[in-house]
Amino acid sequence: MQRTEAVKGLEALRTKLSERTKDTAAFVYFVGDRDSETQISWCPDCAASDPVIEDAVKSAKPKATATFITCEVGDKLFWKDETNDFRTSEDLKLTSIPTLLRFGTVGASSD
Repeated sequence: MQRTEAVKGLEALRTKLSERTKDTAAFVYFVGDRDSETQISWCPDCAASDPVIEDAVKSAKPKATATFITCEVGDKLFWKDETNDFRTSEDLKLTSIPTLLRFGTVGASSD
């Protein structure tokens, strides 16, 4: 994986996605907000998936031209609101967390 980033909220995610080059894919891992001290999400499924995702990112090919973005979607009350932007946005329409989405394509390379 070329680089990893972390953002909070939809606008920060949109900004980060707009910064990538056209030929660079982005993998976005949507999770519930994490506690500032423990870095553990309020969402138990997110907390359980974190180590698996971290291992996958670490083992990705170093030459891969992709960006991995962790996006915190808000606290439990915000996430459970059916009208929150993550659920209603035409390009996302998230229904659950954790969710992993790919934006763009990952190009093949030969060595």
